[in-house]
Amino acid sequence: MKKNSGFGGRNGVRLILIAMAVLCLVPAFRTASPAADLTVGAVSWYAWWNGFYNDTTKTETDLSNDNKTRLLMYGPVISLGLGDWSISTRFIAGNAEVNEYEAYSYDRESDVKLREKAFKYDSDTTAGYAVSKHVKLFAGVKVMGYQYEKSFWEIRSRGKIVYRHILDYTILAGPGGGIGFSVGLSGDLFLFMNITGIYVTGVSNEKSTAYCTQRFEDENGVDKNGVTVHHADMVQWGGNGDFSLAYYFSGARTIIAVGIRYQHLKCIEYNRSHVVPESMERDGDDRFYGFTVSALRTFEL
Repeated sequence: MKKNSGFGGRNGVRLILIAMAVLCLVPAFRTASPAADLTVGAVSWYAWWNGFYNDTTKTETDLSNDNKTRLLMYGPVISLGLGDWSISTRFIAGNAEVNEYEAYSYDRESDVKLREKAFKYDSDTTAGYAVSKHVKLFAGVKVMGYQYEKSFWEIRSRGKIVYRHILDYTILAGPGGGIGFSVGLSGDLFLFMNITGIYVTGVSNEKSTAYCTQRFEDENGVDKNGVTVHHADMVQWGGNGDFSLAYYFSGARTIIAVGIRYQHLKCIEYNRSHVVPESMERDGDDRFYGFTVSALRTFEL
């Protein structure tokens, strides 16, 4: 299969960057001396994560990728507003719960036990422009990644015992942009909605350690005992959306919001370490959804 240079997305990235530049050229001020304000706070996200690695786990072990990992991510957010313009940054991170699975692999005729854990982080830095009182456009850069660790035990029908330990570091970055809406419901109660498109690229570095009571060969007859390192290029694209209900405590200049958020990314991985053509590329999905809670305090400058 012919590998598409730049994962087939260079033109798409250029278009997104051009759109971001056009947005930044919109006249910045509607008034001669816009008021400035600083908003600081914290955001948390309790989510279910059906990651890209779950698809590869299913392929290797016959385990269902319906098993979802729960995790709590949280971190700071800061925003600077100047008239109709704003710039903000947010960083959240958290450890996923430890998952253990047991299954039977019919392909290998063996009992399989899997233990996995992960650490995930996500960061957004965006510039926004208020088109009207209820509509805001924004664009910026997303940086995200995770560390994934998997321990894999396999007892085969003929007595062969296999143990593998995999440690994977993945980091991705790229542009994103979208639109946000706000609606006043009653007094200081508001409804917020944001829709965002994302395109990120990056790398994945995987270290695999394997031990077997007998010779452990791959499809080419190469002994897989010992340590192997794989390097892969990755591209992910998709989007996310969130809805939140917020209450503004005017006396304290504080907003408390609760809501829901869903993110779905399509993923393609090109493994530069494999020599077998059919192993050069694999694809899957990364789904992330759950509940959000945030608290923000605004200061006039």
